[in-house]
Amino acid sequence: MWRRQLVGFVSLGIIGGLGMGFAMTAAEGSRRADSAFDRLREATLAPDAYFSGDSFDETEVGKLAAVEEVAGIGRLSYAAVAPVPLIPFVNAGAFVGLDADVLSRVYRPLVISGRLARPEATDEVVINE
Repeated sequence: MWRRQLVGFVSLGIIGGLGMGFAMTAAEGSRRADSAFDRLREATLAPDAYFSGDSFDETEVGKLAAVEEVAGIGRLSYAAVAPVPLIPFVNAGAFVGLDADVLSRVYRPLVISGRLARPEATDEVVINE
């Protein structure tokens, strides 16, 4: 009888340990999933503020760049790239960086394959997966 109780306690301990392990794994996965968006924004240097490009002139952009807390300014322009008839934002398009900070300090892409386009190369592009 004592041996049967010992086997029961050991079995209960193993089952309880496995259950606790599954619960802890689920809790860790939940914690990582909760911070995934923040980690992505940090890894890609996503911008903290968006403004319409036509709302700033060069003087105002210079003043904004001089603010100590501003790490970079990356103005983009959208260019439609598709055969005729073109439906902007549906068929295809490209964002063209207007500032040197684009793809380095702002909107740094996560490279899955290959390498980033060299900023000085006018014949290289970065294609989104």
